[in-house]
Amino acid sequence: DFGAAPAAAAVAESKGPKKKKGPVLCVKKGLGAGVELSPTCWGMRVDLIEKKPGQPDLTEGCTIIAIGGVNLLGLANEDEVYEAFDKGFKEEGEIPVSVDPVAFETVELPAEAAGWATTFKEDLDCLASKFAVEYNISRMGLELRGGGVA
Repeated sequence: DFGAAPAAAAVAESKGPKKKKGPVLCVKKGLGAGVELSPTCWGMRVDLIEKKPGQPDLTEGCTIIAIGGVNLLGLANEDEVYEAFDKGFKEEGEIPVSVDPVAFETVELPAEAAGWATTFKEDLDCLASKFAVEYNISRMGLELRGGGVA
C-alpha cells in the first residue's frame, strides 16, 4: 500500500529532533534572555551575553534587526526600536530573530592624518554615536567595528 509509507515516515520524522529554522533568542523562565542590549538606528545591538541561558545564535556586537516577525530597521529613532523589540519579545521560549553579524573594517589613513585637527576625533565620536560603531586609530589606520549594515 503506497499510503502507508508516507504515514510511517511522518511518524518517524515527528519523533526525531526538531530542526531549527533560523537564529533564535532563547528566553528561560527565571533567567530571562541573559543579554544586555542597546537600541540603535540599525536595531538592538548585543552588548553582553551572559553564560546562562546562553545565546548560541548571537555574538557580542551583533545587531538584532528583527524579532518575532517585527522589523527593527528603518524606524524613526531608538525609542521606536525599543518599542518594536518589546512587541516581538516574549517572556519564555525561543523567539525567531534576524541578526546582522558584527563586522570589522580598517581604513588606511594618510600620513598627514597625525597632524589633523583635534576636531577629527570629535567627528569620529559623532560617527560612532550616530552609526553605533566603535573605532580605534592604530598604525594600521582607522579600525571600525559594528553591525554590517553600518
